Amino acid sequence: ARDPRQVFHEILHWRREHGIRDFAFYDVALLVGFEKHLGPMLEEIVRRNLGLRFHTPNALHVKELSPEAADLLWRAGFKTIRLGFETSDMTLHQLLDRKLSEGDFERAVHSLLKAGFAKEQIGAYILAGLPGQAAGSVMESVEVVNRAGAMPYLAEYSPIPHTPLWERAVASSPYDLASEPLFHNNTLLPCWNEAQRKEFARVKARVLEIRRSA
Repeated sequence: ARDPRQVFHEILHWRREHGIRDFAFYDVALLVGFEKHLGPMLEEIVRRNLGLRFHTPNALHVKELSPEAADLLWRAGFKTIRLGFETSDMTLHQLLDRKLSEGDFERAVHSLLKAGFAKEQIGAYILAGLPGQAAGSVMESVEVVNRAGAMPYLAEYSPIPHTPLWERAVASSPYDLASEPLFHNNTLLPCWNEAQRKEFARVKARVLEIRRSA
């Protein structure tokens, strides 16, 4: 991790020398060690009243988003929040990474809303097209995100060799994933059959409906 003072002075340089107001953090572990890293930096930004806007297009760790962190993000000028939700299926979470427990996501979104963020500022990435995953499970995840007060964003799974899910992906795919890397393209939903892909169209339509309503 970089020294937060160094990062602050880098931001200050771009603001003063070039008039930059918008800054994007791509670090998914941005909130880890908040009290020693991001927290002090944001406190200084708030104190200086620099009129900045911050964005987190990569997903933040939900477990690390405390009410105190959410409040400071709001006061420092964060405008775009993305959370790594992935799925409401806790069994699938155990298989993937165990980064999320029951209730973590709802608590994080509640903290952001209470701090002042609007629903359209809070996005949650939902994985779709995983081997063995049902399209109905993705739809349920979309509804969980919507009920919690956040906006769903779909992220289609792409099989990658030598990762833990690779063998399951090869076994479940109608394509020859092992021989042709072009079939790894996530737009194909390569681990789903035709019926699942058709059902996924309904999921995408529901996500669009939620976005329009907000």
